[in-house]
Formats: sequence, C-alpha cells, structure tokens
Amino acid sequence: MMMTAKSHGGVFAAPAVNDTAALFRAHAAFVARFLCRLGIGRDEIEDMVQEVFLIVHRRGGFEEREAKATTYLAQIAFLLARDRRRLLKRRKTDVNDDLTEIVDPTINPEDRAALTEKIRLAERALQRLPPELCALFVLFELENESCGALAAAFDLPIGTVHSRLRLARREFINAYNRLKKEKLP
Repeated sequence: MMMTAKSHGGVFAAPAVNDTAALFRAHAAFVARFLCRLGIGRDEIEDMVQEVFLIVHRRGGFEEREAKATTYLAQIAFLLARDRRRLLKRRKTDVNDDLTEIVDPTINPEDRAALTEKIRLAERALQRLPPELCALFVLFELENESCGALAAAFDLPIGTVHSRLRLARREFINAYNRLKKEKLP
C-alpha cells in the first residue's frame, strides 16, 4: 500500500510499514537528541518523542526510500518543535533546556566549567537560528546526515540545502561570537 504523507509542506511517499515499535527502538534516542538540540526542554522531550512516533504510526509507518528514517523522523520532530516554539512565543514562556548535563563529571572542575559554558553558548546560538536553518544545521553538523537525505526529507533542491547550510553556519558562528562577547567582563 502506497501512502503519501503531507505535513506543513513536506511530502514523503513511502509504502506502509507497520513496525513503528522497531522504528521507535532504533531511533527514539536520535529523535530525543534532535529535539533537545532544537531547544525543546528536557521535561517535554519524552512526550514529544512519543508524539513523533504516534504521527508515524498514524501515517501508516515508514519504509526507507528517498529519505532515511532519521531524516523522516527529524522532519516530523522539526515541525512539532516549530509549532511548540510558536506556541511558547505566543505565551511568552521560555523553554527549559540544559545540555550541560552531558559533560563528563570526571574532568577537573575548571575544564568542566569552561566546557559547560561553551555548551550553553552553543545552545543559545542554536536557539537564535531560524527553525528551518537550525534543523538543517543540527542534522548535518551534529547528526552527520547527508545533504541528499536532507533535500529528500525537507523536499528541497540540493543547492538550496547547501546554501541554507552555509547561511546557518554563518549565523551560528555570528550568534556564538556575539554571545561570547556579551559574557566577557
């Protein structure tokens, strides 16, 4: 059975695969990490991960064709995160996120403090990127997805993916450097 799923401009044509549980086991950690990098608070990630896989289930599953499972799931997660960000903006509520918990507790306190500060700056710089650029940037730079997979997942020409990645890198670096200067005494 061929299914075409359309959500917020993204189109995926994939034969139905009913093993959403196997997809969850294989990729739930990826989806959680991606949502965290998009600025979703730790207290909301578990619910949003479940929501991503509920959407996949409602769509009839997924089978790898043009897009890989990770890019397919990332697009769904991105759309949920974008909608969440818009809702929070309307409510004027800040997202509670903290990736600094991943810093190795065995390193010396000075190095840990410096690394924690760099992670916080990077998180804040990512949050200053427009959501579409942030999603592409995170998937390419941090999750090692290919430009071809991103083009298929987000229904974009490959040249557009390349240009948006260049723009995202430039905006991320500029935001990071501005935030760093703000921290200097």
